[in-house]
Amino acid sequence: MLHYFRDFKRLSFKQIVIVWVVLFVFLVGGGMVLDAFRPDHLLFIFTLGIMASLLLGKSRSRQFLKDWTPWFAFWLAYDMLRGVADQVRQINIQNVYDFEHALFGWAFPSSAFSQDVWDRVFVKSHQWVGYLQEHMVPPLWFQGFKIAHEGAWYVATLDAITGTFYSIHFFIPWILAALFWGVRNDRKMFFRYTYAIAILNALALITFVIFPAAPPWYVLGYGFHQPGNEFLVQGAAGGMVKLDRLLGIEFFAKVWTNMNPNRFAAVPSLHGGHSLIVAIFATIGLKHWGKKRYLFWIYPVGMWFSAFYLNHHYIIDPLLASVYIGIGILITEKLVYPHWIRKYLLDREELSPEEQAQLPPLPEPPDHDENAPPTPEGA
Repeated sequence: MLHYFRDFKRLSFKQIVIVWVVLFVFLVGGGMVLDAFRPDHLLFIFTLGIMASLLLGKSRSRQFLKDWTPWFAFWLAYDMLRGVADQVRQINIQNVYDFEHALFGWAFPSSAFSQDVWDRVFVKSHQWVGYLQEHMVPPLWFQGFKIAHEGAWYVATLDAITGTFYSIHFFIPWILAALFWGVRNDRKMFFRYTYAIAILNALALITFVIFPAAPPWYVLGYGFHQPGNEFLVQGAAGGMVKLDRLLGIEFFAKVWTNMNPNRFAAVPSLHGGHSLIVAIFATIGLKHWGKKRYLFWIYPVGMWFSAFYLNHHYIIDPLLASVYIGIGILITEKLVYPHWIRKYLLDREELSPEEQAQLPPLPEPPDHDENAPPTPEGA
């Protein structure tokens, strides 16, 4: 098996297509058994896999399928498994809320707004309304801010900006990967980036399983009650409904209801984590852009604020994702890159002279062609 993977970068086009098809058939079958496969997964496979490879031509599509298949596979597996991760243990609700309040509640006092405002915020009153007001956290405070300044131009502007930031999470990480692979032809950076994200997602998935946590929008509507089984198939778009109202549609409400199966994957925030890792690798890998590459840091700043403002995450959620990013990059750079990517995925000419020196030497070419006909004497 190891010998097979050592020859991975030398697989023929037919071999890599077979690997690709078998892998995704296995994933789709597993997803259907777990009742975690959705129609958008099939669209994801078809659009990003088959269509992209057909447009690239045989030679480039061979490289595309080899390089992108592991990330496709892991992303699909992650997306299906996160849908069942919250059905394993009791949901963490009040402990997460209280920890957020202990760290940041002092900066967001409920006294900043009148009681009339809070009566409108807590439309679905429950037994914890008084407790929540006395133990305010940033995401709920922003709900009071929006009610207190309802109709103001800056609130509508913030709704539009934050809604946009939060929605681009679904494709910005892919765009940077495509930029490294397709535009820059920098496979080294592509692999380092995608494997770091894969490790981040793996750590997050493990956390979702052992520590499923409710987002702040759940606390606002339901308090600290444990959700029933029927709630596991429902969802809420949080503050994203404001953008729906501005656009006159119900797009995000339907997306979060039908295409976001895990309602209790708040800790850590992958919206915050993915945006930060995009900024980090854009800064490292796009040095030819000069100072323009630092504009990528607007993305995590806007995403983090959007997560709090839209009531989807606590501040502690992206902070924990930042720790996971550090672990993911460390594992990638110290273990995955030298022992897998550099040896078995990258071609020798893509490596620096120092990295080439660490690889086994190439076999010496024969002095003459053994199959060549003998040279006549005297020639």
